[in-house]
Amino acid sequence: MGGVGKTTMTKRLKMVVQERKIFIFIVEAVIGERTDPIAIQEAIADYLSVELNQKTKSARAEKLRQEFKAKSDGGKNKFFVILDDVWQFVDLEDIGLSLFPNQGVDFKVLLTSRDTNVCTMMGVDDNSIHNIGLLTGAEAQSLFHQFVETSDPELHKIGKDIVRKM
Repeated sequence: MGGVGKTTMTKRLKMVVQERKIFIFIVEAVIGERTDPIAIQEAIADYLSVELNQKTKSARAEKLRQEFKAKSDGGKNKFFVILDDVWQFVDLEDIGLSLFPNQGVDFKVLLTSRDTNVCTMMGVDDNSIHNIGLLTGAEAQSLFHQFVETSDPELHKIGKDIVRKM
């Protein structure tokens, strides 16, 4: 479902990963409703500081594969790859990554999608899929009051109305 906080959660996780220096490289691409492999490749290339002059998708993928391998320094440097708002299958081979082990690149992928079937098609194990649902009315009310404290009964009523309409 849209609007439940997948992208916001991803941004927070990215900040934590950066602060703790868990990965040397953090690579991010927002995919969107219309999956465009060339645009995804461009986004990945920007994070890797590489220019893609190749004309074909496969040649560009090979260039990205070489860059991942070179920057990984024999697997010493880890990559955190964020693919946000994925609506359709994205082939990791198209962005220079291989699902096969021992390819010389240590990486983890965080994938956000509205559709668990997309995750499954991309090889995500069922136990690694986390569904994020909407807050219940009581949870929304509690969250609202954490940020807006008031003893004024009229403002309290307005707050309840705001949460109920969301």
